Amino acid sequence: MIKYLTILITFSALCTANVDKEAWKEIHGDEHYSAQEKETANKKTKEAETSLRNYTRVAIRANTAIRAMVRVGVTNLYRNNYVYEAKKLETEWAALDGKLIKAVETRSIGDFKPISDWLALAYEILEAKLGLDVCETLRLTDLKTLNYCIPVCFKPCFYGYTNFYDHFVTDDRYKGLAPVISYWATVITCDMALYGAGYFFVCSPVGTLVERAVKNRVAPWAAPKLYDMVCKNEYSL
Repeated sequence: MIKYLTILITFSALCTANVDKEAWKEIHGDEHYSAQEKETANKKTKEAETSLRNYTRVAIRANTAIRAMVRVGVTNLYRNNYVYEAKKLETEWAALDGKLIKAVETRSIGDFKPISDWLALAYEILEAKLGLDVCETLRLTDLKTLNYCIPVCFKPCFYGYTNFYDHFVTDDRYKGLAPVISYWATVITCDMALYGAGYFFVCSPVGTLVERAVKNRVAPWAAPKLYDMVCKNEYSL
């Protein structure tokens, strides 16, 4: 209960220009995980394995992750009295929400340029108004990951397997699509009662464990299967 209240207090502190450097540790954990957190992470990792078995499920998770990040960004814009920018992002995202999923279901894979253009602008607005430190702490920087990963991951044959793998799993510098969407899927389903208020980082330590497992084990397993599914016209796993 104390930790929960501390997290809420930390979120209030994030509205200031000078972000407490301890906020990241308080929200995302200090690499010391309880047995319950590890158990929950194992369960969520198994769910991620199922979700990464076909492109529609990947698209749903990617869309959900973007929706969550937009919610976090908009909530913090309102808290900082950037009402115009908050309403603008809310309205524009509402018009795009779900189009990623429809594109995959109709097999126009990779045709996401409007979403990518919008994500680029949306992120620049968030960083300009909230600051880089806040965006990093709230993981709004993941919008950039999705922005650059989605076109490659959903048009794998065009870019080739190596580029697909780097964008889906990870490369030397950036997080891949699969770990990022698995993180967000974990934190927003941990306590849905908090979602409407924009608070769902209570389970970020669990999300971090899931993200790590997906990066190191699940995504490398799923990547060749997804690639072959599209590029060799094999549509079942």
